Amino acid sequence: MGEGQQPFTYLLTAISQAGFPIVLTAYLLTRFEKKLDKLTESKRAKVRKSMENDLFDLVQLAQNGNLQALESIIQTFFPAIRNQRMKCYYWTSRRSCASYCRDCY
Repeated sequence: MGEGQQPFTYLLTAISQAGFPIVLTAYLLTRFEKKLDKLTESKRAKVRKSMENDLFDLVQLAQNGNLQALESIIQTFFPAIRNQRMKCYYWTSRRSCASYCRDCY
């Protein structure tokens, strides 16, 4: 037996033990998973680029005095700011964390 026959032998053993439909399903699922991962990463990259462009446009509008653009920027980042404040012990204890905490200021 050559090296090229080892995957074929493995495939025949899997088919005889689990059955052809199960082996075929497992093969197709692994192929689809790889393709879905590539598609997901591609979509994330496009969305990330679009968000960067939109944010850049909003910042330019806000610098020119557009209050709606400024409000939109604040609404975009407000959840992240709130989340960071909740992590700070001094902020949650209602003390002024400016004199205690280097993470917030």
